[in-house]
Amino acid sequence: MYSCARADAKTPRDLEWADSLVLAALRIQEACGCPMLMENPYSSMLKKRPFMRDIDHVAVDYCKWWSEDFPHRCRKRTAIYRIGADWEPSRPLCNHDCGFCVGNKHLERIGGSTLRDPTLARAVHRTDALYPIPPLLCREIARWATQKVAESQ
Repeated sequence: MYSCARADAKTPRDLEWADSLVLAALRIQEACGCPMLMENPYSSMLKKRPFMRDIDHVAVDYCKWWSEDFPHRCRKRTAIYRIGADWEPSRPLCNHDCGFCVGNKHLERIGGSTLRDPTLARAVHRTDALYPIPPLLCREIARWATQKVAESQ
């Protein structure tokens, strides 16, 4: 719902509903008193919502977390919101040094057309390829969380 890319949307944007889901998650976090991380595309409208303005976030580029079990090599910059959490990504943002670029262009990109840019090898359109979080990133976050639990006992 927070996507800026809704040119072909069949339904109107429902920010009230989307906000209610995020606010519910924030209430659960507050009630539990535990750290929480939330992922959302970096370019989305979420960070501009009034209740998110003071929530710290870091950016990650999915191309830097690529592995054989991940469906694409697109940059896909994503925000990781940190609520009561001090997690820091171990990998820097992509400076066209991920190994999946020619010059300053990634060989794969989310959506769009390769016809507009013949240097692109492939445009990723499939929904099942667009939304997963790279397993290497998930494992890093899981290690961080496991360490935090161990430290608190």
